[in-house]
Order: sequence, then C-alpha cells, then structure tokens
Amino acid sequence: MRFIGAALGSEAADRKLPAICVGRDGRLSGPLLRDALVAGITSTGTDVIDVGMVPTPVLYFSTVHLDTGSGVEITGSATILPNTTG
Repeated sequence: MRFIGAALGSEAADRKLPAICVGRDGRLSGPLLRDALVAGITSTGTDVIDVGMVPTPVLYFSTVHLDTGSGVEITGSATILPNTTG
C-alpha cells in the first residue's frame, strides 16, 4: 500500500496538486491500510487531508470542496467469496 501511495503522491506532484484527500470504509483493516497509504503519499512531499471513515460520495465531495483535485477511498469489493476483502 505504501508503494501505491508513493505512486499517487508522485502523480499529484507532477500535476502540481498540493494535497490528496483520503477516506476509508469501516473495515477493521482501514486504519492500517490508511497509514501505509498516507506514508507513501507524504514521502513524495504531497500533503494528505484525511477525511476519515466516509462513503465514497463524501470523498468525491471533499476533493471539490477542499480543492485538492484528487482523492482516494480505501474500500473493499462486493465479492461473495469469504475472507477475500479488506
């Protein structure tokens, strides 16, 4: 997850975006995944605005309202297989 964050942060820096909004769903793994993602993003010099545990539409709203131009939501898929998400 840290490498994904670094890739996102690098892309944001290339596009001159000062920050990326980060949100997550309510899965127990969310804080751990968020911390790794944020570490990767901030390692590139890009700031993070943590909007917390929010549904994806709220993350989209935050990117516009906070004028970041980008955001990432940590969430799982709707797979029906047990033990395969989050």
